[in-house]
Amino acid sequence: MEIRKALYLVLTIGLIIAITLYSTGLILRLTLIEWRVYETLFFVGTIVLIFTPVAMLILSLVLFMKNREIYNTAVVIVLLLLIAIGIIIGITLRTKGL
Repeated sequence: MEIRKALYLVLTIGLIIAITLYSTGLILRLTLIEWRVYETLFFVGTIVLIFTPVAMLILSLVLFMKNREIYNTAVVIVLLLLIAIGIIIGITLRTKGL
């Protein structure tokens, strides 16, 4: 599979899943007053939106390594490291109450 098509597929599927979760959550929010499952759907939809680009980067890494594209592999590794550092800093600051 061509790299662009594979990445397009991952981004499209992630977006469709997130839109479906948000739409279902919105419909449940508007129709059900006591049942609060819509909050979970909104949360999961947000998580899917956040991690879709990460999934795309991981797929890029695998495909670039398979094609032996060293420069692109290095760029993706740096991006994944920056994301990991950002997550670690965010968790650390949140647990310290800052």
